[in-house]
Amino acid sequence: MSVKPGQPQADKSSAKERARIDSLTRFLADTREICERLHIVHIDMQDRPSIDRNAAFLPDGVHITSAAHRATADAILEAFEDGRLHPA
Repeated sequence: MSVKPGQPQADKSSAKERARIDSLTRFLADTREICERLHIVHIDMQDRPSIDRNAAFLPDGVHITSAAHRATADAILEAFEDGRLHPA
């Protein structure tokens, strides 16, 4: 059996990516459940068409770009407009 150069790394990186996606999926499900239990509005930003996933984060992978901030603000405004959020 021959192993192509780079193949083990590809397997490790795809396993790492699957683990990252699984972790994110669990986090989002847990967040939604907690919000529902506490009667807090949950605004899911994952499926918003206005967010370009490739341009949402700065190179550090943690902080979001100005475009992502705008999309977040738009989602919050939309929640006020459709009645999911109410001013205090």
